[in-house]
Amino acid sequence: MFKITIDDVIPGTMLEQDIYADNNKAIPLLCSGNRITANFLYQLKKRGITALYTSNPSLLGKKKPPSRIVGKNPISSLYVQKSKSIVAPKTKEEALKTMKDFQISLSGLDAEDVFEVVNNLDNILNRILDDFPPSLTEPINIHQLRGHEKDPFIYKHSLSVAVISMAIGQYLSLTPHDVLRLGKCASMHDTGMFLVSSDIVYKEGVLNRDELENIKRHTLLGYRCLVKMGVADEAIRDGMLYHHERVNGTGYPSGAKGEKIPLWSRIIAVADVYDAMTSNRPHRKAFTPAEACEFIMANASSSFDYDVAIALLRRIEFYPVGICVKLSNGNNAVVIENTKSQLRPVVRIMNSEIIIDLNDRKHIAITILGAVSYQDIIERR
Repeated sequence: MFKITIDDVIPGTMLEQDIYADNNKAIPLLCSGNRITANFLYQLKKRGITALYTSNPSLLGKKKPPSRIVGKNPISSLYVQKSKSIVAPKTKEEALKTMKDFQISLSGLDAEDVFEVVNNLDNILNRILDDFPPSLTEPINIHQLRGHEKDPFIYKHSLSVAVISMAIGQYLSLTPHDVLRLGKCASMHDTGMFLVSSDIVYKEGVLNRDELENIKRHTLLGYRCLVKMGVADEAIRDGMLYHHERVNGTGYPSGAKGEKIPLWSRIIAVADVYDAMTSNRPHRKAFTPAEACEFIMANASSSFDYDVAIALLRRIEFYPVGICVKLSNGNNAVVIENTKSQLRPVVRIMNSEIIIDLNDRKHIAITILGAVSYQDIIERR
């Protein structure tokens, strides 16, 4: 059991000790064994509760102390200028906290609190957009935002979808003002998920039919919530409402087709699926960027907007220079160049001088199974 501050509690964790008001020790405000919802957090904050006990201390933004590294670093001899992530660690930490604050404020239905958080989100998105490379032919490194960390996926996913959507929108020649509005819409696209039971959202396993139907309600729930909160920007509300529509009419909530689906929704749909596939989920491991792109391109013009899918391929750096990858031949390698092909980079096998161009026909049978951390490689030696 751990005592943690109220600001570090993540909705969905389990309470391990009753919480009482300072002036009343007879009747608990919240009993142990309850899952902590965003609404509980909102009410506890209003009552001045500063800490609680939980068995699952998911500390947002906190880093585990580094493990002791024994032996030679296998990449110490590689002089590779790493590709810089588009979102700095400090900005990411601030963004994730803002996403959490948004959920908590939303649960309290306090318009003043919500708009204060949204204004902070605007500032964060502005900073991220300012760091975008000026050339549309220069890909953006979002590797740090994908599913290799312990951040709650619903917040990380919202940030990732916002960054990917802005990159796609910029490539499709949206104005800077509209790119930022799109980013705000994308960062709030799963607002309705905050209103679905956390037992379903954080379930470790495949959802049954009823649970899936509950999840599908999140687009309408989010839309109605924004209307109730007085969000006047119709493009943001509609972008959220229709982001699960598909161009062939097989999506939800209305089965809209083609260009009847707002452009922002078509952009968010691609960004949403790409990030969801390449992130770890409770019921499955992440797919590789190549597998996700293959799925999206195979369904371009049927499920996804073709131009949006192409923009994703042109704008995102799938295997940034400097990351470690696991190859299908059993070797670990470091990406040293990706200018020929984003999905088939040039790699150098660790602890050797062997360089393999995965775009070369003679190496076509070798594929990337996924990214691995330096720490994992060292600890497995």
